[in-house]
This record gives sequence, structure tokens and C-alpha cells, in this order.
Amino acid sequence: MGNYTISETEIREFCGIVLHRVYYGEKRGGWIESVRNLSDETGDAQVSGNARVWGNARVSGNAQVWGNAQV
Repeated sequence: MGNYTISETEIREFCGIVLHRVYYGEKRGGWIESVRNLSDETGDAQVSGNARVWGNARVSGNAQVWGNAQV
């Protein structure tokens, strides 16, 4: 992982899926199922707020998923 980390302790269950809180340094982000959901290869992709990303979804490039979005 490059510009973010995921919490192993700050988790939430959503539709039977365990989601982990994303952190960008000290800044708290949204929720992802695993590192495969959020690219750190290029751009500045971010998941923030109460947004949730799981399954085969992948946020990449300069995409911003925020608010209460579900991907």
C-alpha cells in the first residue's frame, strides 16, 4: 500500500461483509473490504466519509468515492 493504510481493528459489517476503515496518514477515510478495492498505483484515488467499497469494485486513478456512496 502506498498513500493509505487500512485498520485491522476499526471494522464494520455491511451485508455480511467485513469492511475496514481507510486512513490517509492521520486523515480518516471511508470503508473498504480489502486493499484490492483501492488502487495506490497512480493518481490520488480515495474513499472518504461513510462511503463503502467492496467485492470486485476498484477505485483508481483520481476517482473520489465519498459521502454515503456504495460501490
